[in-house]
Amino acid sequence: MPTAIVGLVSLAVVWVLGTAFAWINVHSIEVASFLTFYSGKPVSHVLIENIYDVIEGLLWVVIGGFLLSFYIAYLRVGWRDARRQTGKFLAGCTFRTPFLTSLVSVVVFGGIASELANWHPMAPPGFWDYTQIVLRFTVVLILISVGVLFWSPSLARLQVARRAAPQI
Repeated sequence: MPTAIVGLVSLAVVWVLGTAFAWINVHSIEVASFLTFYSGKPVSHVLIENIYDVIEGLLWVVIGGFLLSFYIAYLRVGWRDARRQTGKFLAGCTFRTPFLTSLVSVVVFGGIASELANWHPMAPPGFWDYTQIVLRFTVVLILISVGVLFWSPSLARLQVARRAAPQI
C-alpha cells in the first residue's frame, strides 16, 4: 500500500509537470516572435523549441532522480525521515554525482531504448513483422529496467548516513 501511495503521488507530480512543460513548449512561437521583434533579426521557433527540449530533458532527469531517491529513502527510513531529507535529495539529484550518473543512465539506456523502439525495419508482413516488434519491445523493456537498476545505486548512496569519526 505505501508503494502505491508513493506511485500515485509521483504520477500526479509527473502529470502536473508534464502539463506545465507542454504549456511552455506551446509558447515557443511567441518567444521567437518576441525575440525577433526586439533583436531585429529573425529567430526561429524551432531553435527555441530545441532549447526548451534540452532544458526539459535535464529537468526530467532531476525530477526522476528525486522521485526515485525519495522512494528509496521512504522504503528504508519511513515517511517522516524521507520528507525531512527532500532538500538533500533534490540537491544531490541536481548538483552532485547522482545527477551525472542519472544523466548517463538516461542518455545511454534511454537513448538506446528510444532508438530501438522507434526503429522500423522492413519486414515482410505476417509472422516476422510481429515477431520483430515483440523482440524489439522486449529488448526496450530490458534496457529500461537495466537503466533504472544502474541508476538506483547512485541514488541509494544519498541515503547512507556518514559515520562520525571515532572518539579517542
